[in-house]
Amino acid sequence: MNSKKDIERHHDTGRVHQLVIPYQEGVTPDNDYDLLHKAISSAFLFAKNGIQFYSMDYYISMGTVLCPFPYTTDGITNPFTLFVDKNIPSVIDLRPERVGEKRVDLDDFSVDNLCQKALELLNSEIEQNENEELIPVWGEIYFRGMTIPFPASYAEDGSIPLIYGSWTERYPIKQDGDFVLAHGPLEIRAPYPPIRIGIRHDGGVFTLNIYTRWSYFWDETFEGYHLIQDYIKELKKEGWVEVEEEE
Repeated sequence: MNSKKDIERHHDTGRVHQLVIPYQEGVTPDNDYDLLHKAISSAFLFAKNGIQFYSMDYYISMGTVLCPFPYTTDGITNPFTLFVDKNIPSVIDLRPERVGEKRVDLDDFSVDNLCQKALELLNSEIEQNENEELIPVWGEIYFRGMTIPFPASYAEDGSIPLIYGSWTERYPIKQDGDFVLAHGPLEIRAPYPPIRIGIRHDGGVFTLNIYTRWSYFWDETFEGYHLIQDYIKELKKEGWVEVEEEE
């Protein structure tokens, strides 16, 4: 078990795990539902053991008909949408990350409903599109509003100490039995959630990034590191291929 000193020392950086699904031929609006569902359900494989997602950012871009590579939002009526669970804890501070991002609150924050709502927005853009060379495609989704449980021993004096360079942020928590709950993002100097999961769609290639901002998830001496490794194993079973880090 790590000491308090060890825990504090490691809150100063982050890691990124990247997985891809190789090029998929025949990516068209007709089968975007399956691709969206796979992307969203892949992210939700991590949402278990007390981990709860409360938001999904969803971006639509214009791409070419032959190869839907998202590269511009010109011609898109609503390119940026933030889907939010109506049951989101009030402490979570979800500010728009893109200019003009529209918030949509949902009673049902399930994989199926998120996929359906996202597809409805995409289909609406397709119906309005008058460009003969470009078509609307979904370009990116990611999850940032969440609650994650940590062992009670990971906290100190009612908060989790996060070291960022020369200063320490006391990240607020809530006691829950033998665990403490950390919500994010928050309206503090270190607002980032412990984890951020994003999926990009680039011309038929799908990339999933796991941003582990807290040492609990990237230092192998902590339990959270093994949660990430288990998640990666689950993703590989679904056809994702891990990209090895360059030395």
